[in-house]
This record gives sequence, C-alpha cells and structure tokens, in this order.
Amino acid sequence: YVGYQPTVADDIYLNLGQTYGYNIKLSESASQITGVEIVSSRNELIDGNRTGASTNISTDQITAMPTISRSINDYTRLTPQTGSGNSFAGRDGRYNNITIDGANFNNNFGLSSKNLPGGDAQPISLDAIEEISVNIAPYDIRQSNFTGANINAVTRSGNNTYTGSAYVFYRDKAFNGVNVDDVELTLDKTQTTTYGARFGGPIIKDKLFFFANAEGTTILPGNSDAPDVLELAASYLKTPYLWGGRSPFGIDCSGLTQMVYKMQGIVLMRDARQQAAQGLAINLLAEARAGDLAFFDNEDGQITHTGILTENGNIIHASGKVRIDPVDHHGIYDKTLGKYTHKLRLIRRMQA
Repeated sequence: YVGYQPTVADDIYLNLGQTYGYNIKLSESASQITGVEIVSSRNELIDGNRTGASTNISTDQITAMPTISRSINDYTRLTPQTGSGNSFAGRDGRYNNITIDGANFNNNFGLSSKNLPGGDAQPISLDAIEEISVNIAPYDIRQSNFTGANINAVTRSGNNTYTGSAYVFYRDKAFNGVNVDDVELTLDKTQTTTYGARFGGPIIKDKLFFFANAEGTTILPGNSDAPDVLELAASYLKTPYLWGGRSPFGIDCSGLTQMVYKMQGIVLMRDARQQAAQGLAINLLAEARAGDLAFFDNEDGQITHTGILTENGNIIHASGKVRIDPVDHHGIYDKTLGKYTHKLRLIRRMQA
C-alpha cells in the first residue's frame, strides 16, 4: 500500500496564549503487506471516559453490592459528590434528571419527599438494569435542563445465550438499627417481601433477541405518616447548626421542621413562633404522637425553639447540631450537661 513517511519536529516551544502554525510536507512511502490481523473490542454501553464528573456502576457492582430498598438510589450514593437525601453538588435530589434508556422518569411536581415520583416508586426492577451512570455538569448539550445530576440507567438485553434468574428478598424490622446517639428507638412492625424473575435469549441468533422481567412486592406497613417524618428528620442527624440554614450543610431548628414537613407536602412558616400557631393543639405530652412538633420558650415566654417528637420520650432538634435528646413535661434534657436546656411550652400536630 502507499502511505507516508513519519515526520518528527523537535524543540518547538509555545508561550501561554500563543498561536503557532507549523507546516510540514509528508513524503509518500510504499510498503508491501503480507497479512492483516484485525482486533476489535466492544465499547461499554455507558462510556466511562467522557469529559466531566461521572461515575459508572457496572452489572458486577450491582450484583455484588447489598441494597436495602433495591433502589437506584442505593447505588448512586457511590458517587463522591452525593450528599444527604441523594443530593448532588449541593442541590436537592428532586432537581436531578433521571432517565431509563433515555426516557425521563422525574419527580416533576416535587410532592414526594424523594427524588423519584410516585412515593419513591422504583422506575424499573433492579434485576433488569445493566448499568447506571451519574453525570454532574457533563460537557454534553444532550444532557441538560437539570441542576443536580443526570442519572441514567441502561436495561439488560437478550443475547445468543439463554440466561435468567429467580429471586426472593425479605426484610422486616429486625434488619433495622434501633440505636442513634445512645438513644434506643421503637420500631413499628414492618415486613417487605420482593419476588421476581428475569429471562432473556435469542429469537433468531445474531439477529433478534428478547428479554423479560417481572417483579412484585408485598408490604406490611406500620404507622403511615410518622415513620416518613422521622426518617426524613433522622437523615439530618449531626448536621451542623446554622442560623437561617435549611440544607444538609447547616440548618436551624425551625428550618429542620419546615424542610421535613415540606417534603411531606405540608407547608410550615419559617420561624418557630409562627409554626406554633399552625396545626392542631395537643394538650398533654402523653397524648402526643411521633412526628408531632414540640415548641419551647425562653425566660420572657417567647417561643424560640422547636423539634420533632419521636418514640420513647425523645425529640429530634437542632441545637449545636441536629441531635436526639430526651424530652418530658419540663422540656429537653441534655445528658451531657446534666440539665434542662429548653422549657416545653406547647405541642402541635401538623396536618395536610
């Protein structure tokens, strides 16, 4: 064949910002080929070498890693830029763009507390997913109209080999931890069973393939409202106190209650004093439920603090950091200081 001789240019140095043109003329060269060997490889469905902050989760990782909820969110947490509540780059998780094989599956209305629509419903069975990618600020105009991360899942497909699996996953309250900061929580009776199967293979080898997956879940729930509120509040545990803050990087007491209830579809005012005028009054602490708000006043009788009541006489609140402390009819008791730090004024039950 006829090709060109190689040309090498040495000792060319450019200053920063300098534009330089170098013209060369390649000389033709003829060579005789005795044999040709072609070696090729298949690219991954999701390119791990694209420009921009990107994390790829392969089939092997999905298979090997344990997951509590069998959710895409359990794997997107492998991304270094992820934060509390599945947020990315400091943005709320509901600002993410989620696609399945390129089709959008977003929480457009923002009514769910999660980044997925339908009360955290899973867009597709985890066993039907081949790869997951998370791209933050990608340099690709096809990935746009979001300010968090672009999460894309690619589904499995059939091939020339018949493959499949059947599975059952079981979980109840015995799988949940009960101790947070030396405080023991009471767990409601819950039971979740997931069962399913997948199968794929060729219809016409090398030409036409099929893949099918079916999955079902049965859930025995506990309290329908309080666990969601407490779970959301617990996700902020140990977040530093920041006056006026309302994010996982810093939050104050009324900001905590406002954000938790906002994700439950309940709008609260910004200040503790304003929130104390909302909802249904609860006369006695013994009549309060997990998820009710307790309000505390100062020496002048002004309400200055609030928190979310849990089980076993505890409260989640922001004081120095988001923490769990005992509470009784006197107020919040700090076991480290050995004294009451906030005086109980009233209790309110917030309703949609």
